[in-house]
Amino acid sequence: MQHLPLSLAEINELNLLVLHRAAHPNNKTIHSLIRNKTEQLLYELPSFLNLLEEEDCCEFFLYCYDSIDNFISRFSHGRLTFYAYIVELVRHRCRFFLLKKDKETFRERVILEHDYFLNEEADTHSEVAQTCTYTVLSATQQNVKESLQSLFSLLLKAKRVPQPNLPEYLKTLQTVLQKPINRKRFIILLTLSPNLFNEYLLEDMSCVLEVDPKLLNKYLNRAADALAKKQECKKRFETISNNHFRRLLEIEAKLVQESEPDEKLRLEHLRNWTSSVYKKKVEQIRKIEGHLSHQQIASLLDIPKGTIDSSVHYMKRLLQECMDEKLNKGYL
Repeated sequence: MQHLPLSLAEINELNLLVLHRAAHPNNKTIHSLIRNKTEQLLYELPSFLNLLEEEDCCEFFLYCYDSIDNFISRFSHGRLTFYAYIVELVRHRCRFFLLKKDKETFRERVILEHDYFLNEEADTHSEVAQTCTYTVLSATQQNVKESLQSLFSLLLKAKRVPQPNLPEYLKTLQTVLQKPINRKRFIILLTLSPNLFNEYLLEDMSCVLEVDPKLLNKYLNRAADALAKKQECKKRFETISNNHFRRLLEIEAKLVQESEPDEKLRLEHLRNWTSSVYKKKVEQIRKIEGHLSHQQIASLLDIPKGTIDSSVHYMKRLLQECMDEKLNKGYL
């Protein structure tokens, strides 16, 4: 028998807190207690109700995170208790979450398995990321044979090289990255946009992680391979959309000159169809991100997607704190 995310006593206590909040809407302590319990329910209920796999619960929680206060404020006393209200809300939101996830999965499949993407006679140039001229590591760009997963393990296990000349503004971040879990999260974050970090921030990032710049360069080059394929797919989509646009201009020109009603009607239908296809291609291009998706990184590193989501979310928040000049250093 499955245990409830909250015990019956905790559920009753939560319902009493919500009733108390209705009488004292400005009490921040009560609101904080209700929010903490609501966060726990949003994280654990999808798995308990067999709506989502356990690995997707973190992603669902992040999906709902910004709306938690809105969920609490929208609750009104009536037939349902607050706990029952959250259960119904989770059932409802899970449907939208799964639809959103299915669309993202379909989009990734289209990008990765598109006929143009699989056409091997396309280009023969190297898809390895280029590094800036300021770095002395240009020789490491070629012949990266290790998989991204093996390079990731090497980075995690690499012996740290002390960096005595680290800029003052990066020392706080370096201290935070002494923890192995933060180190792992930070490397995952770098994988999102390998070209950016490889071309402009390679030396700073290697200093912060206290690793050999050549090893980090190899890792980012390997990640850039996957991103280069994605960018190539986008270029092909752009070429196709440009062809549709030129065809649309040709049809418009013929329509202006055509006088036969039947031919004019045929051209109008052809114009509408071409316009519809062109718009769809433009939408596809807009949805192709300029970075690796969380799902792609999860596949490349053989790590659950929920771990990637939570790592990126946590590190972005942590970086914001570390870069804040008013940060209380004792907090970290």
